[in-house]
Amino acid sequence: MKGNIWEFHVKEGCERQFEAMNRRNWPNFFMSSPHYRSTDIAKNLENSRIYLTVDKWDSREDFEEFKKAHRSEYDTIDSIHKELYESAKHVGWIDL
Repeated sequence: MKGNIWEFHVKEGCERQFEAMNRRNWPNFFMSSPHYRSTDIAKNLENSRIYLTVDKWDSREDFEEFKKAHRSEYDTIDSIHKELYESAKHVGWIDL
C-alpha cells in the first residue's frame, strides 16, 4: 500500500470545513475506486491550522489512473478545497 502525503496551512476559521472536506468529501469521491483504502488527517498540536493528510492507495499508479479517469470531478472538488487553505505542499508518496 502507498500513502500520498500533503501538508496544508488552513485559513483561519476554515478548520472545521477543511476537516469535513478531508473526512467526507475526498474519501467519498475516492471510494468509487476499488484501489482506494482510506484517508487519515492529522492536526499539528503546536499550530492548529497546519494539517497533514495521507490518502492510502494500493499504488501510486492506481491513484493517477483514477485521477485521470475522473478529472472533471477531481478538479471540482479540488477547487472547493483550495478555498479553505492558504498553502499546500505535496510531501510525497510513502510505503505503508
